Amino acid sequence: MISKYARDSNCVLYFAHIGSRHALEQIAEERKNGTKIFVETCPHYLTLSHENQEGYLAKVMPPIRSENDVLSVWNAISKNQINTIGTDHVANQLKLKLNGNAVWDALAGFPGIGTLLPLMLSEGVNKNRISVSQLANLTSMNAAKIFGMYPAKGSLEPNSDADITIIDLKKEQKVTTDLFGGFSDYIVYEGWKLKGWPVKTIVRGQIVSEDFQVVGKCGYGELVSRKTNST
Repeated sequence: MISKYARDSNCVLYFAHIGSRHALEQIAEERKNGTKIFVETCPHYLTLSHENQEGYLAKVMPPIRSENDVLSVWNAISKNQINTIGTDHVANQLKLKLNGNAVWDALAGFPGIGTLLPLMLSEGVNKNRISVSQLANLTSMNAAKIFGMYPAKGSLEPNSDADITIIDLKKEQKVTTDLFGGFSDYIVYEGWKLKGWPVKTIVRGQIVSEDFQVVGKCGYGELVSRKTNST
């Protein structure tokens, strides 16, 4: 119904946190009908399933689903049917997450901002599911275009901001909570050995992060202006 409203009123839809085969099939049908739809997914819909996850740590909304759904999301990404990838990061703690005796009592969501790139590099690029160029589009260019920040962001063309993340595709490291710091005291990927890590982040030509240590000066960040006629 919402797709029909969008089509009739010439509006654009942006579906976040898509992680199921059924949702992807419905979106494909609506696109065929002429509805303009952008789709976002998250790393946990590409790496976790109810078959391989125990306990409540990975409770999230929408929930993680089956291995077949995971494969469907990867397939959609490889065919460029998914436009962006986010983290759905929730900075909670174990005592809050697991407060109660049932899954219904557990808080939804978990920390994920630090693992997005390592997971996509390890499980995506290094396993030949996607290319580095596709990953750059998913994490940068597509979002910049959709939300009216292109070409200042999402591009390395002349006069664009020099925002660059340097990666090491051969670097192998275990995921630990301590590696990322922050408020959360757990991570659902604890102990995973991933191959492919970001090693340096540059914002407007200045190094702001190196080997997971913030080296940028406080106050260096700037508000990014957005165009209202973005597509």
